Amino acid sequence: MDATTFDLFDFMSGATYPEDDIRVYTDKASVYTLAKIEKLIADEKDSERANELDAQAAELREKISATSLVFHFKGLPTAIAESVDTKLDAKYGIGVVSDERYEDRMHELIALHITGVERADGAKDSRTWDADTVKRLLGTLEVTQANKLLNGVMELTLRARQFEDYEVTPDFS
Repeated sequence: MDATTFDLFDFMSGATYPEDDIRVYTDKASVYTLAKIEKLIADEKDSERANELDAQAAELREKISATSLVFHFKGLPTAIAESVDTKLDAKYGIGVVSDERYEDRMHELIALHITGVERADGAKDSRTWDADTVKRLLGTLEVTQANKLLNGVMELTLRARQFEDYEVTPDFS
């Protein structure tokens, strides 16, 4: 092809969707200890003791940060998200609502949105994500951290849908 011709599908494959990074923390024991220390700091009257506790809290924050994971997510076209529902219709029946179906949907959608995972030190996990792997992951994360991933996917799904619904006029108004 030359400069006056193009391939429609190559061009359309360049369409972009919103992306987001979500950090989760895996050191449950240190998070628990930090919460206890922060409560002690808030209640402490002796400034010297408060400073000691503050130093302990700072060490714990560093330790917690070192055990974090960053999940890279990318929004999906609505048609791909809808294909998950079609797959689940085949498994559970059309219109069937159940906790198991909801969880399967959530696991499938999270897996489809993940584009990568990095440890705090920059090491990358090269696995291909699927619903079973997401289910295993969510079972190991603390509930609030797992919810961060779910909320991130819901936000990207909403933004992707808004992106698809947004009409651009020739003057971008």
